[in-house]
Amino acid sequence: MLPSRLLDFARMDGARVVPRWLGARDDPWLRELAAEATASAGRAVGDAEDRIIETVAPLAYRHGAGRRTVEAVWNVERRRWSTIVASPVPPARLRRSVFELAAERSRDEALATAGAAFDLDPSRIEDLLFADRAHARILQAPETLSSASELRERYNLALVQTLLTRSTDVTAVVRTNLRSVVRYAKLLGLMAFFDAAPDGATRMTVSGPLSLFHDTVKYGHALARWFPALTATQGWSLAARVLLGGQALGLELDAAAPIPRVHSMPRAHDSKLETWLESDLRRLGSEWRIEREVAVVRQSGRLLFPDFALVSGERRVLVELAGWWTPEYIAAKVGLLRAARVPLLLCMDARHASTHGAVASDARVILFEKRVDARVLVAACERILGEN
Repeated sequence: MLPSRLLDFARMDGARVVPRWLGARDDPWLRELAAEATASAGRAVGDAEDRIIETVAPLAYRHGAGRRTVEAVWNVERRRWSTIVASPVPPARLRRSVFELAAERSRDEALATAGAAFDLDPSRIEDLLFADRAHARILQAPETLSSASELRERYNLALVQTLLTRSTDVTAVVRTNLRSVVRYAKLLGLMAFFDAAPDGATRMTVSGPLSLFHDTVKYGHALARWFPALTATQGWSLAARVLLGGQALGLELDAAAPIPRVHSMPRAHDSKLETWLESDLRRLGSEWRIEREVAVVRQSGRLLFPDFALVSGERRVLVELAGWWTPEYIAAKVGLLRAARVPLLLCMDARHASTHGAVASDARVILFEKRVDARVLVAACERILGEN
């Protein structure tokens, strides 16, 4: 993603935001940037950045791109690079020694004494004092260097991801690989509802980070990480409301957008909550076990994708997990639980429960703090099955 100051977009009709994409016309200066980046291995971060921008910006300008765009592309590429602290002595230790000496001696005496103590040439010490600062660290190249097309695609993706971190709501249309898209959204903790569309697609409505009053940055990053999973599907589309400069603007994208299509869905992982719960159930010696592949629950045109089921013999209870949430989201979710004709529980992060006591007191809701209590969940399963 990009710092907000590097976002580049156009306002259309006063109500829509259109990203300013990079295209094939930008390849000449992107190739130059790639070459300058390759030559930057072994240089200090600050020096390399200055050289790249100063060298590439004039060429980019001749192809219709500004200095800010050059900085943004390097910002995206830079994340692939690692850095090292090039100092034989930890700079923090060196600073502590030199500053203590400087309080009692002259500058030259302090440097000479520190040089003797650390077996360093006194003339090098000043350069090493802050070698651990971000701008002074030494760049190390990634295993593979980027081509112009890869720089272009990564920048375009980062542009959209950054816009999504400023959204209040997002609606996506998913036509293929629905289960994988949903699973990844739930793994990341996104607040989402799913509705069956008349044409056989599924409409996914996701709360944006600016709909929250807490953890907006962390949630925004989760939403941005999910977006490439959507682009891996055929015929996808997305509409979002984005706040820019205090104004709400519409963002509309589809599969024709010039952003990369990943060749596979993100690797599936079980959530930590599920892994911990499975371990706790075994430790309890419980007859209940986790079943991950569960059927979709349909309720008045809305689709529920439970995270897992707890199964004991012929008994079975579906379980939904909610990490981030708003009172409105939980109220709507609990309404679906009440209307569903199958045993279904909602496990909700207790850190936010005090803001909506009525929902938190519902028998179908289980509160947890970081970890779902296996005993409480098993008791809730027994209770809900006894009521049906």
